[in-house]
Amino acid sequence: MESSKKSCDFYFPAGQMVQKDKKLHANPERGVLKFFISNDTQMLSLKWDNIEKKTSTDEIIITPGDYIYKKLTSSKGSPFSIENSSYSDDKYYFYYQTKNKEKIEKYEKTIIEILEKGQLPTDESEKNDKTVPMSIEEVNNNKDNKGTNQNQFNANIFSEILKSIKKQPHLGKILTTEKIKKLFQELDEETKKRLIQLLPENQRTEQGFYDNINSPQFKHGLVSFSVALDPENLPAVISSFGLDNNVAQKYYGIEAFIRAIIAKYPPKEDKKEEKEKNKEDKK
Repeated sequence: MESSKKSCDFYFPAGQMVQKDKKLHANPERGVLKFFISNDTQMLSLKWDNIEKKTSTDEIIITPGDYIYKKLTSSKGSPFSIENSSYSDDKYYFYYQTKNKEKIEKYEKTIIEILEKGQLPTDESEKNDKTVPMSIEEVNNNKDNKGTNQNQFNANIFSEILKSIKKQPHLGKILTTEKIKKLFQELDEETKKRLIQLLPENQRTEQGFYDNINSPQFKHGLVSFSVALDPENLPAVISSFGLDNNVAQKYYGIEAFIRAIIAKYPPKEDKKEEKEKNKEDKK
């Protein structure tokens, strides 16, 4: 028997933190961090709404176990991060725009449960906090916090975190829908037909191709394949694609995979130059 309880959006007052000059700075504008079911993908997603400018960040698709919650140490405010458990570069930093410790503890518990289960809360007690978000000055003036009032979180810990990050994006950040569509449109008709034939039988049209690259399944597939390109699995993946491991081992992750592809299938211009060079060598 299905539960009569319905899941609902979960949101609370929070500010965004941005990277600048190798430090994390708190955006002083008031905002809301929101977990919700996306209208576009019908998947659990996360975004930050800027209340003052009435804008939102890009949606981040959340699947169980993909992201983890981390409470960060600072002498000012209550910063935290939501990080991809597989990619150290896939991190998002925020800070609570409230001084109420009980509320913060409640938010932390709910966020952790959402990230672990990949589901929104259904309990009536998990109501959204409609309190007006506090400015960064109000947060930093909390008597429980020590330190001077500044509009940035520049504690040493943030610098250390950023230094340790490996600039390794997942394929979803490289092969965006717009880029794939552009690449497809630049193909000759024969190559387009060959590519379309790889789709399920009832989707073998150009529109079917566009529908596929916009689907949540395709986007999740890119993330999953990115995970397979970690150092431990990379040699097996390279070999299964018939690529040169000697080329791949000089690089890391996705770059290794792409470099190996380029080495095996160089651009036409490169092939032409190679032929001309061979002719010159023979002379």
